[in-house]
Parts: sequence; C-alpha cells; structure tokens
Amino acid sequence: MKHVISQRFLFIFLTGCFLVCVACEKEEDPTGDEVYVLTVSATNGSVIVVENGDTLAASEKYDFYGSTSLVLTAVADQGYLFSGWSGDVTSAENPLTVTVDDSVGVVANFVEDQDEDPPYEAGDKKVFEFAGNEIVMVYCPGGTFLSNDDDSDSDFEDGPEVTCGPFWIAETEVTNELAADLFNSMEGFQFNPDGGIGGMVGDGFFNKEDRFAHNYVNYSTVKWGDEILMDMGEVLGEQLDIYYEGDFRVYDNRDRQPVKFITWFGAVLCCNELTKREMGGAAEVYDGIDTTWLDDETIADVSKRGFRLLTAAEWECAARWQGDDPSNGAYEYPAGSGLYWTPGGYASGAAAGTSNVDATAAVSVYRYKDGVRPNPEASDVVKGDRAPNALGVYDMSGNVWEWSFDEGADGYNRLIWGGGFVSQHFDLQIAVPYDGMWAGGTGSDLGFRLAMSAE
Repeated sequence: MKHVISQRFLFIFLTGCFLVCVACEKEEDPTGDEVYVLTVSATNGSVIVVENGDTLAASEKYDFYGSTSLVLTAVADQGYLFSGWSGDVTSAENPLTVTVDDSVGVVANFVEDQDEDPPYEAGDKKVFEFAGNEIVMVYCPGGTFLSNDDDSDSDFEDGPEVTCGPFWIAETEVTNELAADLFNSMEGFQFNPDGGIGGMVGDGFFNKEDRFAHNYVNYSTVKWGDEILMDMGEVLGEQLDIYYEGDFRVYDNRDRQPVKFITWFGAVLCCNELTKREMGGAAEVYDGIDTTWLDDETIADVSKRGFRLLTAAEWECAARWQGDDPSNGAYEYPAGSGLYWTPGGYASGAAAGTSNVDATAAVSVYRYKDGVRPNPEASDVVKGDRAPNALGVYDMSGNVWEWSFDEGADGYNRLIWGGGFVSQHFDLQIAVPYDGMWAGGTGSDLGFRLAMSAE
C-alpha cells in the first residue's frame, strides 16, 4: 500500500503567526505599565510556559504587564520530534529562555519521527508545500548494484559494486519558481542592486554583481560573499531564467522549467533555506557556510532529515532501480536476489540503450539528431510528456544536468549527472557523470534535484 504524507502545516502556521504579531499593539494596564502579548503556535506538539518558576495555564495567548523573562519548553506529540522555533524568535534550543519586552509571536515546529514511520515501499511519497510550490519526495529503498564508469563497455555491468541505503528523492528537478521563492525568503542579507560587494547584514553577504563573462558580455550574478550563487537577467538580449525587480522573479512561461544557471553553492543554500522554512534550522544538513565559503569546507551531516543534494551513489541508485521488474534488459544483482537494475548504457527509465532514439526520447529531453524530431531549443517543463523511471522519478536523464554533493576524482570539482537538453545520447548514460564541474560554475543546462535522508 502506498503512503502519502502531507507536511504543509509548517509554512501555514509560521505565516499565520507573523500576521498575528503584526496586529498586536501595546496597551497599558490601570497601573500604567505596558501590556506585552506572547502568542504561541504549535502543531503536533505543545508549549509549556514558565514564569518565575511557575507553570502558566496552557494558552495560545499570554498577556504580561511589563518586561518578563520566560522559559518555553516544546513538547512533541507521539511520532514527532521538535525541530526548532520560528516566528519572532529563531532558535534550536529547547527549553528556550526569552525576554518579553514587546509583543512576540513564536512557533514551535515539529517533524515526523522517522524511526516511528511505517515501513515504506519503493515509490511511496511525502508531499511538502512551500510558497505554493508542491514538492513531492519519492522513497528509494536503496540496494547493491554494479556500476561502471567506463563508457567503452556497452554492458556497464562489470563493477564496481556500490551499496546505497534508503533515501528520499524529489520527483522532479527544482523549478525556477521554487528557486526564486527560496531566494526571496532568505532573511538577514542585503541584496545590493548597484553591484559590488555591498553591506554585510546578519551572517553573510547576499548581493548582486554585474560582471564580464569570458567573452566580455556584461551579465548579472547573485553572490554570497565571494561565491556566485546564480546567473540571472539578460545577456545580449537573451533572457536567462530569473531576474531581479524588487524581488526575484521568473521570466514568462518558465515557472515550471527546471532552474538553470545555478551553482553548487546556490543549490546548497537553497537546500538549507527550504529545510529551515519547512522543518526548522536544527534540521539543516549543511554547515561551514560563511562569507569566505569554500565548497571543500562545507560540512554535510546526513544524519539530519533536511533537504540536501544527492550523493553520487544515490543518484545512480535511483536512476538504475527497477525492483522486481526484469524487463528492458535489466540485470539481476546480487545474483538470486530478485532485484533488477537498469544497465548503465541506458537513460534512466528507458527500454533500450541511449543509441535507440525512440527509447531514449520517451524518457528524456536531449539533442536527438535523428533527422525526424526537432531538437529542443531549451529545457522543457518538469514532469512534462516524458515517462518517469521505475521509481516514478522524472528527467533523471536529459532536460538539465544535476549537481551532486560529491567531489570529482581530482578532488577540486563536483560531479554532475544525467545530461541536458543540449546533450547527445552518450551523455545520458546512467553510468557516465561529468567529472570536473567547478562548484562556482553555471550552465544553460545545469540545475539540481532535492534529496532527504531516510534514516
């Protein structure tokens, strides 16, 4: 039986709390002291409020005469874990001491305790929602399969052996709409429309810089400190995907296309931002991010349940997985296990190798060069008219290349996978990543896909 789990409540309650707090006005009691209001929101848990050692009766609203120090303790319902405070107070501490010297709204955030989840089956889904964007995560049970990075071997079945644990993978590549909304939601950073480094606010730089490309064409970038997050705007009249006009916006008719022109740094920052908004800051996977941020100094704690990039093993596992389906040339591994995997010379979900245009075009957007189909001029909408792979995941081959977290063999660059809309068929082979993309690099056919740890 498939399990579909909705986790939309976090954004709803955070937004609701903000509206309540804005409406709060200071009053005065008969003695002349100002009245301060504490508003508490919690779903799938509760909050205990203690003042001067006394536990106050449970309520969603508390009035205090004059400045007051309080201790707030979040208590999770069964099956849930506390993930952090949001609203007017952001913290992962529990209990949390706050001083109420103004009207304050806090939200206690809770996430499902994965250890108490029912057993998942391949293809089960969790659904999140952020700013109107539906994010569908698909369960992959993992397994052990044979990989091969030698594209001279047409079978791609002779090793090495790779073992991958269970994880969640996004049904589609991250869209322009979601990426723009995530950049708009980032707090504590000054966006400097005049270019240059700009002022530091909070924990880091977040600003725009106009610079020259290698061909001396002037274009715009979004930066964190010295690191580029995304190219945007126009180049010689060609619109990229996203532009800035008081906030980040998407050019017409591109909302559902995969985000492009985004760096590894930009993808990592988007993962953390989405985690913070949906699960609280305590669930963020990536650390080591500051104004002198280097990719090889980025710390990834995959024991946390937040959104992140796929590892190389996870990407290949999800692209190859066929479960108990032996069709379309799949190979069984381990022998006698009843588990089947797509050969590495295929596009993910295809019925034949990538040299077969019909089979490859059924699951991929790429440069067909068959004299019949018109080659794509740009990326197509996610979850378009292509078929998904056996897990129910779209566009793992074609449309755009996808960043993974892993370093390449040289130890300096990052692996990208799957090929894009300007790729030829051999780039779409599952077993052949591009080994050598600079973490600060961008491309007209380079985006990313979300993942989550499952245990």
